[in-house]
Amino acid sequence: MEVTLQKRKRVLLLEDVRTWKAHAMERRRQKTRDLAALLGRLNFVRSQHPPASLWMKRMQYVLRHAIARGGWNGTVIVSPMKPGELTHWKKIQQENKPRRMRKRTRPAVLTTDALELGWGAALTIPKENREEKIYVHGSWTLQESTLAINEKDSRAVLRTLERKGAWLQQLKEDLFV
Repeated sequence: MEVTLQKRKRVLLLEDVRTWKAHAMERRRQKTRDLAALLGRLNFVRSQHPPASLWMKRMQYVLRHAIARGGWNGTVIVSPMKPGELTHWKKIQQENKPRRMRKRTRPAVLTTDALELGWGAALTIPKENREEKIYVHGSWTLQESTLAINEKDSRAVLRTLERKGAWLQQLKEDLFV
């Protein structure tokens, strides 16, 4: 999958960045909502250029403080040092280099449920073109039936891993609970 902007959207985004840069150089007040809108549009392009996250963090910082001071209807002055970051975005957009995204395989997923009388679990493991599902269930002892539901959920996970632990080690896959 490639991530790239359409030409029309890229031109509009470049125009917005140019406008914001000019306003910052003039130290002109802008609406907080407009800054949030610009950051939202720039957020899409962030995946094309990983270091851009650092610039986004700085700009998000300015936005957070503007919201804290004046709310969404307030105004913000972007300082002249910020246009350097806007120049960076302009450069990225002019290059418009598509970035390939890897399709990640989904890890194994363990779903558990604990009720008053017993517990159950479903382990879903992706295989070539299909998913393999393994089901495990059991009932509580008299002492365990008095436990809180959170404790029962934790014990359901533990029981599942105890019963299928050896099988999971043979699989040599990461298990995300």
